Amino acid sequence: MVRFLEQMLIGSLFLSALTGFALADTLSDARRAHRAGNYQEAVELFRLVAANGDADARYALGSMYTYGEGVLSDYQEAEKWYRLAAVQGHKDAQYTLV
Repeated sequence: MVRFLEQMLIGSLFLSALTGFALADTLSDARRAHRAGNYQEAVELFRLVAANGDADARYALGSMYTYGEGVLSDYQEAEKWYRLAAVQGHKDAQYTLV
């Protein structure tokens, strides 16, 4: 029984690591799409990463809502994303909210 639990723990840690790598790739893809001006694609990718708690993606969504990049400009929605990032210690988000 203990051996089974050890294997389950190792498997869970491995899957967590893979998820982290996949999200890092998705964040890179989102940044690349944003730089290329593919804002709708960037919004979709940032949302995916932000849903998993990434402060950088949350800040990026706040910025995109502020400037209407790939979405309609919506300051309340922007503030929501900035606040989520700021609570996680994202310095740029904190500064934006001052």
